[in-house]
Amino acid sequence: MKFSCSLFLTALSIDAVSAQNPGPCTLCIDGSEPPFLENKVFDFGANNSTCADFAAGAAAINVDSEETFLACRQLQDVGLSNCGCTTPEALKTGCTLCPGGNELLPNPDQEVIPLVTCGGIGAVVERFEEEECRAYQQVIGGMCACPDAPTTNVQGKDTCRICVDRQVDFPANPVDLSEFGLDAVPCAFFETIANQDDETPCSGYQLNRANCCEMPSAPPNPPANLAEICTAAATDLQSYFDCANACIEASCCEDTCSTDFTCFAYLPCAVLEAIDPPEEPTTDDPLPSLPSPPSNLGELCAVESISGDLVAYLTCINACTPATCCEDTCATDAACLQYVPCLVLDTVATPEPNEDGPAVTPPSNLAELCAADNVSSDFDAYLGCLGACLPGSCCGGACSTDLAICIQYAPCAILDTIDEPPFGQGGGGITSAPVAPPVTDAPMVAAPTTAPVAAPTAAPVTAPTAAPDSAANGHSGLLTTFRLVMSLLCTLAAVAVAE
Repeated sequence: MKFSCSLFLTALSIDAVSAQNPGPCTLCIDGSEPPFLENKVFDFGANNSTCADFAAGAAAINVDSEETFLACRQLQDVGLSNCGCTTPEALKTGCTLCPGGNELLPNPDQEVIPLVTCGGIGAVVERFEEEECRAYQQVIGGMCACPDAPTTNVQGKDTCRICVDRQVDFPANPVDLSEFGLDAVPCAFFETIANQDDETPCSGYQLNRANCCEMPSAPPNPPANLAEICTAAATDLQSYFDCANACIEASCCEDTCSTDFTCFAYLPCAVLEAIDPPEEPTTDDPLPSLPSPPSNLGELCAVESISGDLVAYLTCINACTPATCCEDTCATDAACLQYVPCLVLDTVATPEPNEDGPAVTPPSNLAELCAADNVSSDFDAYLGCLGACLPGSCCGGACSTDLAICIQYAPCAILDTIDEPPFGQGGGGITSAPVAPPVTDAPMVAAPTTAPVAAPTAAPVTAPTAAPDSAANGHSGLLTTFRLVMSLLCTLAAVAVAE
């Protein structure tokens, strides 16, 4: 997701009343030496930094810009929480971690994250303004068991929980904010930021729950309307977050549960790989238009149809070709979701032609399927001819001596004499063409390795251009020509559908 840097600057309450004077930064706000220089400071697992190290780091900063002020303030928060520094009375705003006073903390020594206690955070919040104060009372005050910890922010919104229905499971885990020029923030404090933001939906922050929360070890069944939820992902930010949050439940599909076939049910999530979080639409920048796919796209690209059947595989690619723009120029078009069945092309191994035989009798209407007038101008017809010819691929080698069958593939020679029609040209369809069944065993279906899956990019088939060699294999005439055509077809099929 994308945030604006100003959000985080606002969340950290950079205001005139607490601003450091220009000049060298000091770990204690009043310029005094920290009382506890040897105290350890949380440093995302390092646990070997001390207050003395942070004091030296502060002294190296010259506060002369908003960026250096922010860096200084972050270090001063460490001085307050870990090193015994105090907030000058002039900077105190009346904020306390527990509403009613820090003395109400049941256990000031309780650690919120390693080396950072409830009492230490109570010292930090004393200079917070109302919005940031309330967020810390909601989140950190709740973790520290403050009585009467508020459950709404200053805008009256219910507490935003990164883990949806509970406090963060891993409060010390980092959330990377380097995109905004900021250091990583522990999950516990990231949740306080979420409760100060009145623009970004809570669901936007919940996208980080894979870092902050215990996630399922196996993908749960997705919502029944996942495709509908994700169809709207390109239309507005809330819909994008709704889709992303439904999909993050299957985050283990990227790693520990990648072989679980439930991951396939999350294929609609692939739209998130193709689009950025949408911005407000403008009338001056209309979305590109994408034609609707064939109504039977799900049938054309069904796993059981394209596994082991190269022509069915190529037919699926042909039907999916218009959606290649979903990776680029029309990536924000909601119609891309109608092409979700195409994602199966990333998970099914490319079927192999019948190279090893035995020879298979071609369909009786092969001459009609491979008629020059049809295959030279209609890509569907071209695929129909190619699919009918592929079972005879072995006639270029392993079964070339089976003349009675191989000679019946003579009409396939047309594929060596024409240029391949453009994808989508024509439209006669080949779903009803009688094609000989494939001889090779159906390959194993590749298990999904990522979720969401990137949309497929279909490459056009390249027609063979090599001329037949009349001396090949010691034969001459039509059979020799055909034998080479079969060999070229084999190469064609392997190259055309290569990932």
